[in-house]
Amino acid sequence: MSLTTLVLAAGQGRRFGAKSKLLASLGGRAVLGHVFDRLAEAGLKTGFVALPDDSRFSALKALVPADFTAVEIDQGTVGMGRSLSAIAQKVPAGNAVLLVLGDQPLLTRTALHALIAHQSGTRIARLTHAGTAGHPVLFPARLVGELTALTGDQGPRHLIKQYGYEPVEVDDPMVLCDVDTPEALERLQAYA
Repeated sequence: MSLTTLVLAAGQGRRFGAKSKLLASLGGRAVLGHVFDRLAEAGLKTGFVALPDDSRFSALKALVPADFTAVEIDQGTVGMGRSLSAIAQKVPAGNAVLLVLGDQPLLTRTALHALIAHQSGTRIARLTHAGTAGHPVLFPARLVGELTALTGDQGPRHLIKQYGYEPVEVDDPMVLCDVDTPEALERLQAYA
């Protein structure tokens, strides 16, 4: 199976406050830097990342490995659907998509490998912990066209609901943890 990694890192992160959650320090490293570290540990060293076209761009771009292509997303039209569509359009024909959130810094190689190994190639696969759906999510190649058609704030949730997903249960609560608020970041400090 050919796989393209897509990282969503263009959101405005309003719940975090005035500072960028992706540039916030977790154990001395920026949140987005941790995400790319985890991907590299799992052997996922290429792909595309959606970044905002505002004052955060340069600092965030500095965290992106050389083999990931940054795609600037206009903040006047930003939304999860818009961001995902822009980077999904870059996916080579026939590739599945591993959709990763830029604010999920403590993913593990084990969890990522479990997701990739258990996906069927025809169904959406999603990491779960204790029966609760988490991230990342793996979309089969047949659904990439539908990802490119997303708009506005509408992310892929309706596709997951429409097609269902293969749960990939892991003994790792970090698949449920992201950094949406300063309080969430503080809770994760103990694990960094």
